[in-house]
Amino acid sequence: MDFLVAAMALAALTLGAELLVKGAVSIAELARLSPWFIGIALVGFGTSTPELTVSVISGLEGKSGTAVGNAVGSNLFNTLFILGIVALLSPLLVNRLLLRLELAALIGSALLLWGFSLDQRISHTEGLIFLSLMLVYLLCAFFASRRSIDGPEPNDSPELNNSPELNNSPELNDSPEPNDSLEPVDSPATALNSTGLAGVEADRAQKNYLRIATQIAFILVGLVLLIMGSKVFVQSAVTIARSFGVSELVIGLTLVAAGTSLPELVSSALASLRGHSDIAVGSVIGSNIFNVLTVLGVATFTQAEGLVLHPSLLQIDIPLLVFISAVATVVLLRGRASYLVGLACLGTYACYTTYLVLLSTGSELTGLYFLIQSILSPATLLLSGLALLYWAWVFVPSLKQRLQRG
Repeated sequence: MDFLVAAMALAALTLGAELLVKGAVSIAELARLSPWFIGIALVGFGTSTPELTVSVISGLEGKSGTAVGNAVGSNLFNTLFILGIVALLSPLLVNRLLLRLELAALIGSALLLWGFSLDQRISHTEGLIFLSLMLVYLLCAFFASRRSIDGPEPNDSPELNNSPELNNSPELNDSPEPNDSLEPVDSPATALNSTGLAGVEADRAQKNYLRIATQIAFILVGLVLLIMGSKVFVQSAVTIARSFGVSELVIGLTLVAAGTSLPELVSSALASLRGHSDIAVGSVIGSNIFNVLTVLGVATFTQAEGLVLHPSLLQIDIPLLVFISAVATVVLLRGRASYLVGLACLGTYACYTTYLVLLSTGSELTGLYFLIQSILSPATLLLSGLALLYWAWVFVPSLKQRLQRG
């Protein structure tokens, strides 16, 4: 019976991901928004609803460590496991010009979390900063998405303005002066045609609104199927694992830990198989940004003194998250990620999970723990600085050119 329930939950997950991806692509086309923004705003944030629910409930129950650990662990799973799977399914090819804001927000939010966590507490003020930055990021991403779709205005194109063919064209040079031009005549037929065109445009706009509303409904249904399907699937998988004698520890560190990220995994994998790698990567990056800025930002207000962090989060997990975010920034700035990158991501996550299992079972890892702790923080600071320099090297020259043109 449990196997049948798990199969039905998996089918619901697949159907929900199909509706979510199709709806996201359709809205991107109808609303003239880039698929990248849709992947971040709708797919990435929507699939992070389980993380938000778990962290808020944990905070209300006084479990600050669980609230923070859920967000950090989900981000590690997203970056290492999901991006690894997506890269194995299909080589990731993304337009790095669309990554300017997102990658800065990805590594910036991770660094900010690390900085706020140094006193082993995230206060209400710091949570408010998280939420404010989330709002600013969404507004910037929205307008950047519209500009990437609309493109430059014709009059702003230097190629057209400086074209010798256009400047020496006899049709343009011999055109009559403004004083010699004829006055337009408004005929009844012209007025009727204008009225008819206005009616056609109104009908077209109404149909577009209806289509957008339909696709939003598909996205909402897809999100419900993803979230409910993932919950039922994890419950069934836990029951099956217990029947085979698997320990509660292994179940907690594998099935339950990955359960809240199942929506991101299924939707990103399906988007990659459909050839929409921008939505797949966008959903992962969007989910990571949402988990830090929104999930933790909201969770800080569930307790009177904010969120209190366990020392191990500050010593290993959060620096590792910053390190992985910096690596992801460097890799995605290259505009592609091969199968080898996917294998490296999966291998790293396997080592991290093995380390957690050994540490939780009481294995003697004092030497290894000290070695990781002493190396990880300096390496993270160095790599984060290099990633930010690489980001500036890629994007600042283009910004200077735009300022010079302006």
